[in-house]
Amino acid sequence: MGDGWFQLLSWDELERAWEREDQGEIAPGVCRHVDEDVATPLEAAGEDQAVQEELLREQVQEQELINEIAAAKNQDHVRHVNALMAGHRRDIAIESGYHDITGSYDMPDPHPEMAHLGNPECPAYEAVLEAWYDCSSTSRRDYDARKDKIKEKLKENDNYWLKKIFIARMPYLKEERFEKVLDHLVANCQLDHILTASAPAP
Repeated sequence: MGDGWFQLLSWDELERAWEREDQGEIAPGVCRHVDEDVATPLEAAGEDQAVQEELLREQVQEQELINEIAAAKNQDHVRHVNALMAGHRRDIAIESGYHDITGSYDMPDPHPEMAHLGNPECPAYEAVLEAWYDCSSTSRRDYDARKDKIKEKLKENDNYWLKKIFIARMPYLKEERFEKVLDHLVANCQLDHILTASAPAP
């Protein structure tokens, strides 16, 4: 069958072909044969589309359920981590003597970003950069030499830069009554953990 019958892809197109036959644009009887040829494929296509749509709905529902489960697990994990951190802060408050002074187990930490050595507002930023570039090592793998150089810089002059960092992070530590608290924090600061993450770049 000529005249592009292979392009009949939908019931709407077939309906228009019947209208053209009624108007004399197509020879009588042609549409009946075309109807017989394409009806079964079109019906099958419609059934396939319905199946695909149902499968898609099931997949969307399954994904929504997975997202709900993941969100619930994430909330449980966050609560667990927060509880661990609260316990850790309580231990620090007791061990540093902060609790004895204030009666509180929760030490305010209003400016943690001041302890990020790569933060230009960190008091030790320039000193850390100086130590970084003064290091004689140029190997990308030799981060330990750079870390050691930075630790030496932070601890020089009786931990001058470490104290500056803690006071910038927790301004209340500059009060005389918190002197021992500050000393405790400086003495127990885990520099290796902090510097490992920042070793690849200043």
